[in-house]
Amino acid sequence: MPVWRASNGKHYAADASGNISNSERLIGTKKPLPLQSRAISGIEAAKRGDAHWANNATDCFKIGKRINKKPKEILDAKGRDGGVWCIFPGEQTSFGG
Repeated sequence: MPVWRASNGKHYAADASGNISNSERLIGTKKPLPLQSRAISGIEAAKRGDAHWANNATDCFKIGKRINKKPKEILDAKGRDGGVWCIFPGEQTSFGG
């Protein structure tokens, strides 16, 4: 089925009989639903294990080397300017006093 884009920006298709359709479902031009974010908060991260915030996945492995654990999950951090939560096995550790 030939598909073309008209000057109005819509996609059209013609079947073998010459019937023209602009059905989004028929010709596969319907916009997909927005993806849900997998970003999590610090509280959610702590529920999953020993959570540490880092700038990126590479830093998670550096933290893991320092604490002698391998990350079991690396997820985007919600509510921060970028960064990731590194989730390690075990209970959440606390720092400071």
